[in-house]
Amino acid sequence: MRIFMCLVFVLSALSAEGNIFFAKVGETVTMVCKLKASLILKWSHGTNMMFNVNTKRGSQSKGTGEIVQRSKVKHDVNLEISKVKEADAGGFKCEADGKIEEFILAIVSVSITPSNVLQLGKSAQLQCQVKGLDQGAEVRWERPDGHSQKNIVEIPSVSVSDKGTWKCIVNYAGKTFNENVTITVKELSQQSIPTLKSQTLEIIKQPTSVTRNPSSQDSSVLLVLLEFPLWVWLAFGAGCLVVILLIICVIILCKRMRRRKRKFLKMKNAQNQLKPKTYCQCDHPTAAPKPRQGRRREKPSALPL
Repeated sequence: MRIFMCLVFVLSALSAEGNIFFAKVGETVTMVCKLKASLILKWSHGTNMMFNVNTKRGSQSKGTGEIVQRSKVKHDVNLEISKVKEADAGGFKCEADGKIEEFILAIVSVSITPSNVLQLGKSAQLQCQVKGLDQGAEVRWERPDGHSQKNIVEIPSVSVSDKGTWKCIVNYAGKTFNENVTITVKELSQQSIPTLKSQTLEIIKQPTSVTRNPSSQDSSVLLVLLEFPLWVWLAFGAGCLVVILLIICVIILCKRMRRRKRKFLKMKNAQNQLKPKTYCQCDHPTAAPKPRQGRRREKPSALPL
């Protein structure tokens, strides 16, 4: 019985060898059916009918399912699936006049946890999975140095040798599919600041006691200062330099203004000393002398009547 099942598997794989399609989530796949239908052509996904096309009338009926909404039959023969999802993986059939042509859609997904930018010494996981194929598919990773590993790679401690291009390789029925991902490893110099920051946070979170050691206080203050990134220190230094230059310019301008003011006062005093002294002179004519007054003549007394 096992030998019979193996023969069936080999024959089915050989028959579908030229009709295997590899795709990633979100891509568009077009399956070309080579059968010629005189009247009716059918497309089905597994046991579900997708399209029933009447080639003479040019009409078609659709089945149910979410994949049907994203698919269409082009030129009354070819099946086009847009925005492929993992649920679309599996077998497809094109049936015409009693003849059947089978297709296999394999969805390949690659993931890196936590991301493709890894920190030195941290753990990571790489997964290369394929849906739609049976157990005869070979899925493996190829490291940047050329060594092969299984489809799920666990890295307990990331090293510099882990950076580079990793290849997810899928082999099935004589066909090969490759999906490349690039991993970047942060060097120690790039992650020294986050390490100091975590150490500073740990020191801050520790409970404080009544008596403190001055040396421990100095070290904690130093760590707090070192947690700032390099650009903050550069900006702070540039700002201090600008302030110092402004203060120097203000001092120089004040001294020049005082010198000019003194020089101006000296010149003014010298000009005042050279000028002749002028006194106030009245230009009005002198008043005429008053006439002398002599004795007044007495009026004659009135004559008696």
